[in-house]
Amino acid sequence: MFEGYIVELNDYLFDNPFNIKNLDLLKSEFGKNPSLFVPFIGAGPSKVLGASDWYYLLKDLYKSFSLKTTLPMGKNRIKYHKRFSDLYKKLDEEKRKHFFENIFKFIRATQTNYTAFHIELVKLFQAFITTNYDSPIEKAFIEKKNKSLSKYYFTHSDISKLKDGIIYLHGHEDTGFVIIRTEEYNYFYPSVHNKKGISILEDFLIELFKTMNVIFIGFSFDDLYIKNFIHYIYVNVVKDSPESFKQYHFWLIDETVKAFDETKQKAKIHTENGRTTEAESEYSKFFTGNLNIRPIVYKKDQHIFVENLFKTLYKPQPEPMTVYDPSN
Repeated sequence: MFEGYIVELNDYLFDNPFNIKNLDLLKSEFGKNPSLFVPFIGAGPSKVLGASDWYYLLKDLYKSFSLKTTLPMGKNRIKYHKRFSDLYKKLDEEKRKHFFENIFKFIRATQTNYTAFHIELVKLFQAFITTNYDSPIEKAFIEKKNKSLSKYYFTHSDISKLKDGIIYLHGHEDTGFVIIRTEEYNYFYPSVHNKKGISILEDFLIELFKTMNVIFIGFSFDDLYIKNFIHYIYVNVVKDSPESFKQYHFWLIDETVKAFDETKQKAKIHTENGRTTEAESEYSKFFTGNLNIRPIVYKKDQHIFVENLFKTLYKPQPEPMTVYDPSN
């Protein structure tokens, strides 16, 4: 039943033995205990829903408040959290009351409520974590399971007991508030820049990395607060208790993601100059995984890889057996 998908998965992968090894490791570990895996969803899967991405959300907000702005080309180079802070500071007291309200207006889906990706996601996993503010995972869960997810905001007391639940790590329309400006990021990630704040998100993420196998999906790690805090965990926390951090973590990306593209270009230069060992070393360092997060890279524009990976991993529970009773 699953062999066709397994062959197809390798066809979608960037052709490298370290990459294939990471995929095999994911399948092996997932097969041992699926309940120890949790997806950590970034902005990628929401782009096809028709909601504004960071770039257009910022432009829409400026327009909604009748302000003019010129955003630079090269979206990945924009520090969006600072840009949202700058916008907020330009608003008078009355307009600031509508800041978050307008954000929720522009992040609503306009094309579809969820995709096949979200359907396969909710079939496979028991719990979900997202930095997004939208609700396609909830809607797909209702469609597939005919029941609602329990919703949690910013944190959860016991990640190992988060069954049929979703954590909106950076807020949601239900809260009337989201982490989006520099001020909010500094407050909720105080360790990253040594700012005053609360550590509920940081404490939760530390516990998450201790107890669960995390699969990052739709992340480019351009969000430096998340990236820097994960770095903080491994530099300042793991060294004190390395035996507590033995879980595997994975990062599903296509080959255009900046971090991998840079690796690929370095390896290409080495290869062109006859330095095959150095080229192999570049790939080895990347796929071994910085901060114990092992990348799995699929080919450009082959995003169906993720959906088919979920299908490969999904093994439905057998229906309960009905015992024949001749007396009935």
